[in-house]
Amino acid sequence: MLQPAASGFANMIAFGQVESGKKSWAEWTPVAGRQFEYGFDDIGNRTSTKAGGDSSGAGLRSASYTANNLNQYTSRDIPGAVIRFNTLPKMKFFS
Repeated sequence: MLQPAASGFANMIAFGQVESGKKSWAEWTPVAGRQFEYGFDDIGNRTSTKAGGDSSGAGLRSASYTANNLNQYTSRDIPGAVIRFNTLPKMKFFS
């Protein structure tokens, strides 16, 4: 059975935001559903996100954000999917 790596990795950009975070198995194969990417404008407002992904790191679901001149978010589009975590098989107990 494959074991997850002790930690994933994250890329940081100006203003200290995380640009991406990716979880991998021990042999560096992406963990399905655990890939995240973020986009920002020149002053640090989030403009987009991508999340999810399959075991090859593809198939991320996109969302977008819009900010006004006061740096307030005025809209957010989200993907039409639910992200489920903790979907491990049920444990079986034997006596």
